[in-house]
Amino acid sequence: MSEAMLTNQSEHQSEELNFTAFTDLCRFCSLKNGPKLHLFDKEAEQRQIIFKIRSLLPVVITKEDFLPKKICELCVNRLELLFEWRANCVQTDVSYHPCG
Repeated sequence: MSEAMLTNQSEHQSEELNFTAFTDLCRFCSLKNGPKLHLFDKEAEQRQIIFKIRSLLPVVITKEDFLPKKICELCVNRLELLFEWRANCVQTDVSYHPCG
C-alpha cells in the first residue's frame, strides 16, 4: 500500500473516532464521561425527556440531526427539577386566580 493511501486511511479512521467521540457527548453540557441516557430510547420515552426538553428549552432535537443524542444524569436531573418547578409555579399562579 502506498504512503498516501495509508495516510488517507488513517485520516478517515481518525475522523470516525472523532465522530464517535462527538456522538457520545451529552447534548446539553458536552460531558464526555459517565452514564448517559439516549434521548430516543424506551426509558427516555417513559420519562418524557423529549417532551420536557421541548417544553422548557428553545432547542430542536430530531432523530435525523447529526448532533449528540445522549443526555447525562446531571442534565436529566436538572431537566426534571426545572420541569417540576415550572409545573409548581404554574399551579401556584392558577391558585392565585381562582376565577380564571
